[in-house]
Amino acid sequence: MHSIEIHLILNHIPILGVAFVSLYLMIATIVKNTFMQKVSLWILLAVALVTIIVYLSGLRAETPVESLPNASKALLQLHEKVARISSLTIWAIAGITLLGLTFLRGKEQLFQYFVRGILAMTLLSTALFILTGYLGGQVTHSETRSTLAVGLSTRSITLGVVAIMLVIVMAMIVPLVLYRNQFFEKGQNKTFGGSTNWQGLQQQGKHSSWSEDIATSITSPSVKSVQQASAIAPSFWSADSAPVAQLLSLPSTNASHPLLGNAFTRPAGNTSARSDSWPQEFGSEIQDINRGVSGQHTYSSSQLQNMGQSSFEQGRLKVQEYKPLIEENTKPLPVAVLPSKRLKRRKLLLVALGLLGVLLLMGSLGFVVIHKLKPAPLSLQIIADIPLTGGPNRFDYTYLDPHTRLLYLTHSASNTVIIFDTVSRKIVANIPGISDVHAVAVASDLGLIFATSNTANQVAVIDAHTYAIIARIPVGDSPDGLIYNQTDHKVFVADEAGQHDAVIDARTQQRMAEIPLGGDAGDVEFDAASHRIYAVVATLNQLVTIDPVSDKIIARAALPGCQGAQDLVLDEQQRLAFVNCADNATLLLIDLASMRVISTQSVGNNPDLMALDSGRHYLYVASESGVMSVFDEHGRTLKKVNEGYVEAVSHTIAVDQGTHYIYLPLQNVGGKAILRIALFHP
Repeated sequence: MHSIEIHLILNHIPILGVAFVSLYLMIATIVKNTFMQKVSLWILLAVALVTIIVYLSGLRAETPVESLPNASKALLQLHEKVARISSLTIWAIAGITLLGLTFLRGKEQLFQYFVRGILAMTLLSTALFILTGYLGGQVTHSETRSTLAVGLSTRSITLGVVAIMLVIVMAMIVPLVLYRNQFFEKGQNKTFGGSTNWQGLQQQGKHSSWSEDIATSITSPSVKSVQQASAIAPSFWSADSAPVAQLLSLPSTNASHPLLGNAFTRPAGNTSARSDSWPQEFGSEIQDINRGVSGQHTYSSSQLQNMGQSSFEQGRLKVQEYKPLIEENTKPLPVAVLPSKRLKRRKLLLVALGLLGVLLLMGSLGFVVIHKLKPAPLSLQIIADIPLTGGPNRFDYTYLDPHTRLLYLTHSASNTVIIFDTVSRKIVANIPGISDVHAVAVASDLGLIFATSNTANQVAVIDAHTYAIIARIPVGDSPDGLIYNQTDHKVFVADEAGQHDAVIDARTQQRMAEIPLGGDAGDVEFDAASHRIYAVVATLNQLVTIDPVSDKIIARAALPGCQGAQDLVLDEQQRLAFVNCADNATLLLIDLASMRVISTQSVGNNPDLMALDSGRHYLYVASESGVMSVFDEHGRTLKKVNEGYVEAVSHTIAVDQGTHYIYLPLQNVGGKAILRIALFHP
């Protein structure tokens, strides 16, 4: 399986996976289900691991994608950078998730704060992966390209992601600081009717030794006062110990406590003895809480302070044998727990509902993407659809010879030049054997046809009478457009990747010069009125003027507002030039006298080739997105009169100046390539 196919299969996993985790985690947080939250976090870790494989597969597929005919290198680089940001983000989230699952076990309150922070991070990651997938789809699918990527700065994205992640992390740290005691203590079982610390001691079996220490300390001969007794065991008299308060609850009759025995026993009905029976510092208020026993008594702090110490000094305070506290009032009340089977069924139901919701959401999104609405169709009267040979694949430049009325079509993917007679509407010839043919120029005076072979880095010379290839001229790297200068009998070839314009002597079929441009070469045109060659420099967004005699650049003009200068059309009578810009879907109108941009217009996404109908003053701008823009050119102004969809990848066009018909090579209409002849109606 090819590396591109592997990446296309894998790259949907992080996009759908992170979106699934975000939705599932949101549902789990709303219903407050810890089990669902933990499941979603483990799924997030699995998605992060798969993302490593996806990212590596993307690196392997980068070089093969660059060689595809429709691939945009600028979008490919942008896609790679955004993919790197998205991958690093999900890996950081996975690391934080793993730390939370490890160190927040048993800490329910802190875990809930932590989950909310992870939810915010996954929503951010979902947005990044959606953007990554969107840009990846535009690399080769020119019909989906839009202006969203125009001006998109990966530096701004990186700074924004880092800032958002830092804010979320700080928000997650705040609860850890506020509840740091809970974070550092061990998990404890909580029950109704007792404090956490007390129940912990029960589980550890420490009541016996603790109670024994208290009893021994109080009955020690060295204890002479209540203050000394309370100082020995302050925690015993703490108001926070609910079981101790229960132990100090006294019935109205003579009874003994299991810990202190008769030491705090009062005779029935004797209220005076009460003041001598309680040591000082036992608390501000002690109340009997024995339920179902009459005669509950409450002792205020003033009564306790008036209690004498004679009871201690006379040796009346005695501690009898005690029993473990856990046997009586200290037993925790039972906590209501759902039956295990019922709880499991509820968890499974929540999981099933979450999965169903995610599937419905993804299915709806997929339906919208697959059946997306196309733009409104262009107002064209279809004259004829002519079937073409070579299969349903890509075409490139077209050239209509005004003298012979022959239309030359470059069927790039079929490595064939098709010659079509526009008068009889029949195919005159198919000239095969020109690898990835891009453009054609006709030297009628010499009876020759020149065609660029992009992948072979050649210009093929064809006999215009026999249609046989008579020569192949080596030309730089990726030759694209070309033009014939009949005055000087020279062919100027835009050597795209070689970043120069090659000059060929048409009479000798020999390369005679190379004109360095300083950037990737765009289209090239000959202006017979000024006897100048104009060429576009794509990566510099410049329009250069070349002297065809000396084969040197004599002027350079910047193209402000243009990104990725592509095609060039001249209006010799009005002294105007039209340049479209592929990367930001823009059309520029340039005054050739001053070399200034005098108008800027929007066009369809990823514009490619243009054609000017001088008689009707219509400029047609075809685009890779299948949208064609039509402008009315009167005087020195441009006005868009219509824009609409033609067919997928209908990016090339030619115009018959006599009939005003437009010719549209369409690569795939009903599974076959056709030539559509149409007439535009405003």
